[in-house]
Amino acid sequence: MRSHNEDDWEKSIRQYLKHTKNDRLSLGADEFVVANWHVDASFAVHPDIRSHTGIGVTFGKGFQINISHKQSINTRSSTEAELVAANDAMGHILWTKHFLAQK
Repeated sequence: MRSHNEDDWEKSIRQYLKHTKNDRLSLGADEFVVANWHVDASFAVHPDIRSHTGIGVTFGKGFQINISHKQSINTRSSTEAELVAANDAMGHILWTKHFLAQK
Protein backbone atom coordinates (compact mmCIF):
# COMPACT_ATOMS: atom_id res chain seq x y z
CA MET A 1 0.00 0.00 0.00
CA ARG A 2 1.74 3.17 -1.14
CA SER A 3 -0.50 5.80 0.33
CA HIS A 4 -3.19 4.88 2.78
CA ASN A 5 -6.22 6.98 3.66
CA GLU A 6 -9.03 7.06 6.20
CA ASP A 7 -11.06 4.41 4.32
CA ASP A 8 -8.11 1.99 4.44
CA TRP A 9 -7.82 2.55 8.19
CA GLU A 10 -11.52 1.91 8.76
CA LYS A 11 -11.38 -1.23 6.61
CA SER A 12 -8.44 -2.53 8.65
CA ILE A 13 -10.29 -1.91 11.91
CA ARG A 14 -13.42 -3.68 10.65
CA GLN A 15 -11.35 -6.69 9.52
CA TYR A 16 -9.52 -6.84 12.85
CA LEU A 17 -12.77 -6.67 14.84
CA LYS A 18 -14.42 -9.26 12.60
CA HIS A 19 -11.59 -11.76 13.10
CA THR A 20 -11.13 -11.18 16.83
CA LYS A 21 -14.72 -10.85 18.06
CA ASN A 22 -14.63 -14.28 19.75
CA ASP A 23 -11.19 -13.84 21.32
CA ARG A 24 -11.09 -13.60 25.08
CA LEU A 25 -9.02 -11.11 27.00
CA SER A 26 -7.25 -12.90 29.80
CA LEU A 27 -5.55 -11.03 32.60
CA GLY A 28 -3.89 -12.54 35.61
CA ALA A 29 -1.05 -12.32 38.09
CA ASP A 30 1.69 -14.74 38.93
CA GLU A 31 2.06 -15.95 42.49
CA PHE A 32 4.68 -13.32 43.39
CA VAL A 33 2.67 -10.28 42.17
CA VAL A 34 5.71 -8.61 40.62
CA ALA A 35 5.00 -5.57 38.46
CA ASN A 36 7.00 -5.67 35.23
CA TRP A 37 7.03 -2.27 33.55
CA HIS A 38 7.83 -1.77 29.87
CA VAL A 39 8.66 1.75 28.66
CA ASP A 40 9.67 2.76 25.16
CA ALA A 41 9.86 5.84 22.96
CA SER A 42 9.67 6.43 19.23
CA PHE A 43 11.83 9.38 18.25
CA ALA A 44 10.38 12.28 16.19
CA VAL A 45 7.41 10.37 14.73
CA HIS A 46 4.87 13.20 14.84
CA PRO A 47 4.60 15.96 12.21
CA ASP A 48 5.82 18.55 14.75
CA ILE A 49 8.92 16.37 15.38
CA ARG A 50 7.72 15.28 18.81
CA SER A 51 8.39 11.76 20.02
CA HIS A 52 5.89 9.20 21.31
CA THR A 53 5.91 7.32 24.63
CA GLY A 54 4.51 3.85 25.27
CA ILE A 55 4.13 2.48 28.81
CA GLY A 56 2.75 -0.86 29.96
CA VAL A 57 2.70 -3.00 33.10
CA THR A 58 2.06 -6.68 33.54
CA PHE A 59 1.72 -8.78 36.67
CA GLY A 60 2.24 -12.06 34.86
CA LYS A 61 -0.44 -12.53 32.21
CA GLY A 62 -1.62 -9.70 29.96
CA PHE A 63 -0.97 -5.99 30.29
CA GLN A 64 -3.15 -4.45 32.99
CA ILE A 65 -2.10 -0.87 32.25
CA ASN A 66 -1.29 0.52 28.79
CA ILE A 67 -0.49 4.16 28.13
CA SER A 68 0.45 5.73 24.82
CA HIS A 69 0.90 9.46 24.28
CA LYS A 70 2.76 12.13 22.39
CA GLN A 71 5.62 13.62 24.40
CA SER A 72 5.10 17.18 25.60
CA ILE A 73 8.57 18.41 24.60
CA ASN A 74 10.80 18.13 21.54
CA THR A 75 13.87 15.97 21.98
CA ARG A 76 17.15 16.08 20.06
CA SER A 77 17.91 12.36 19.98
CA SER A 78 16.38 8.95 20.49
CA THR A 79 18.30 8.65 23.75
CA GLU A 80 16.75 11.87 25.03
CA ALA A 81 13.29 10.64 23.94
CA GLU A 82 13.86 7.43 25.95
CA LEU A 83 14.78 9.51 29.01
CA VAL A 84 11.63 11.60 28.65
CA ALA A 85 9.61 8.36 28.35
CA ALA A 86 11.21 7.00 31.55
CA ASN A 87 10.39 10.26 33.30
CA ASP A 88 6.78 10.09 32.04
CA ALA A 89 6.47 6.55 33.44
CA MET A 90 7.97 7.25 36.87
CA GLY A 91 4.79 8.59 38.48
CA HIS A 92 2.85 5.48 37.44
CA ILE A 93 5.66 3.17 38.55
CA LEU A 94 5.99 4.76 41.99
CA TRP A 95 2.21 4.86 42.54
CA THR A 96 1.96 1.16 41.69
CA LYS A 97 4.86 0.33 44.01
CA HIS A 98 3.22 2.16 46.91
CA PHE A 99 -0.21 0.68 46.12
CA LEU A 100 1.16 -2.88 46.17
CA ALA A 101 3.05 -2.20 49.42
CA GLN A 102 -0.23 -1.35 51.24
CA LYS A 103 -1.43 -4.06 53.59
